[in-house]
Amino acid sequence: MMPTKSPRAPKSPVHAPPVVEWPSWWAAHHTADWVAVRAEARAAQPDDERPFSKVEPAMKYGFGAAAYYRDHPRWTHPLEALLEQEWVSRSAHFLSWEAVEADVRRGWEMARSAGHKPGTH
Repeated sequence: MMPTKSPRAPKSPVHAPPVVEWPSWWAAHHTADWVAVRAEARAAQPDDERPFSKVEPAMKYGFGAAAYYRDHPRWTHPLEALLEQEWVSRSAHFLSWEAVEADVRRGWEMARSAGHKPGTH
């Protein structure tokens, strides 16, 4: 009789990053602009032990929103309320507004800084 092999343990599942449902206004140029500054955004991430993959969607959203909502030259309460409503309405988002607001604002401010002009990467 041949010895039987013991069954292999299943491989641990690969955890893919969450799928982000971008707002309806999001266009290819928003992604291109983000790609152009992504390394800088990673380098500017605060040292708070969160991997960049966890903060990137919020920063990317804030960066793109700065280009789309050009009629808001500064971060204000009405702007924050608008962005919060938009963030929470996207069913695929995996974090509450409270968890991402600082990162969204960081992306917004990065886009508004003197060195970045969204849409002109």
